[in-house]
Amino acid sequence: MVLCISGGREFQRERNVGARARTAARKIGEMSEPTEPLAVPLDGNLADPLNGAVVLFDVDGTLVDSAPAITHCLARAIESVGLEAPPMEALGADIGPPLEEALSAHGVPGEAMEQAKATYRSCYATEGLERSALYPGVAAMLADLGSAGVRMATATSKRVAMATDVCRHLGILDHFEVIGGADEWGRLHKPQILSWTLDQMGGAPVGRTAMVGDRRFDIEGGTAHGLPSIGVLWGYGTSTELQAAGAAMTVSEPGRLPGALVAVIRDGEPGRVGGSRW
Repeated sequence: MVLCISGGREFQRERNVGARARTAARKIGEMSEPTEPLAVPLDGNLADPLNGAVVLFDVDGTLVDSAPAITHCLARAIESVGLEAPPMEALGADIGPPLEEALSAHGVPGEAMEQAKATYRSCYATEGLERSALYPGVAAMLADLGSAGVRMATATSKRVAMATDVCRHLGILDHFEVIGGADEWGRLHKPQILSWTLDQMGGAPVGRTAMVGDRRFDIEGGTAHGLPSIGVLWGYGTSTELQAAGAAMTVSEPGRLPGALVAVIRDGEPGRVGGSRW
């Protein structure tokens, strides 16, 4: 399921931000990627090792192409406190870190932060949802993993309520046992978000848990908990960024993720699995 909602020149500029981010990520990985997609069927050979595994997913840039939504609402938030919003291309670099860090990086002062955050969240609840789309292949990948017995949760820098709304809007909410995300009382960074999410899941089965994301923040969050992490190359990070952060593997499309999960689950050790690309 991919939403395609037109909205004039401004919306097209926002959509182009996501396209350029994905292109930059692919350029590094394509040199050594196989030319044919590795679509891995979840037959008995894969379903058995994945049954009961716990997989935590980032949302923005991993499940959802949210660059148009994030950049649009960041601009509205910055303008709401009397500042001039930078170009959409500059705002596109702020997909991944916590909201307050992104706003601060563009000059929003501490005394105006609450107003800016409120504007961003109000914008995202309406205009942002309309600018969000699942990446091609994500819905099928989640369905396949669920059929194989994988227990799934999100671990996103979005607030839980916002992440829930996005997942519901895009039709993937029922795949997740827990919607893990940020809050306003100290759970802002990925290690804290993973800790809370894993607590809600009943803990991380040793050698049976993995993190999946598109930015170094996701990989670093997994590493902080001793989990192997898989970096995805269709989002906003690059192969270089993900491998430098310690990704066990990188994958170039959703259909390759099940096979990569089998590799890190079978390996059973936190950290790298040869830095492989699938």
